[in-house]
Amino acid sequence: NRAMVSIEKSLKDRNSSFSAMLREFSIWCYYTGFLKQQGLFFEEGELYPEYEAMITSNFSSSILSDSINTAPASISVIRYCKNNGITKDTISILISNGDYYNAAHDPGKTSKVVVRATTYEMPNSISLSGKYFLFYNHFQATEISEETIFNNSAAGWVLTSQMVYPNPYKLQSTTLPFICIPVPQNDYESEADFNVYNAAMQLVYSGKKSVLLNIIKWNLKSEHFVTLGTGVYFYIIKTTKNTFTGKFTIING
Repeated sequence: NRAMVSIEKSLKDRNSSFSAMLREFSIWCYYTGFLKQQGLFFEEGELYPEYEAMITSNFSSSILSDSINTAPASISVIRYCKNNGITKDTISILISNGDYYNAAHDPGKTSKVVVRATTYEMPNSISLSGKYFLFYNHFQATEISEETIFNNSAAGWVLTSQMVYPNPYKLQSTTLPFICIPVPQNDYESEADFNVYNAAMQLVYSGKKSVLLNIIKWNLKSEHFVTLGTGVYFYIIKTTKNTFTGKFTIING
């Protein structure tokens, strides 16, 4: 019991959390076996077993809907496929339950997650290249998060690797709980110094961030966990070899 609480405290001291790390770990575990990516994730990933989906469904209609009960500190997978002779697509949804507290104190407690996938846009849905749309309901379970793998590319990372996304970030309507900051493809480091400044060039965030698939994910919160207000912000990313700069806009309200 104390081990889980200690892990969470240690991660909090590093401006992270068990939930965030489990979410990232879910991607590492996806790219194993025949899906191993050269130079990324586990060095011997091809020797590790692949994920087994709890639910696999075929896109035979315009909407699919499934629900699962997830245990604390677990990763569950739902897979949707479409193969009609013209289109061959696969969507793998990695659902992470980062509830460290109940993992330590009540491991039998589960949280329900409902997933809907459609070929048309729904309110508050997440778009996959404009072809499919995903909607999640966690029933107020705040430690649950998802990563989507579309045709073996991590949609939240690879599809946005050339630009800041979303930009502008609209707090009232954007469904992603983070902004994606690109790191150029020729820089292969797994960690970088990440600094953010407001329009007056005042430092509002400084820390080390993980770089996964050439993307830094940031939750738009200051070092004091306060969500930043409306405005234009500038960032500086420093690795041991390079420095990268850019800007993005937040609309809060």
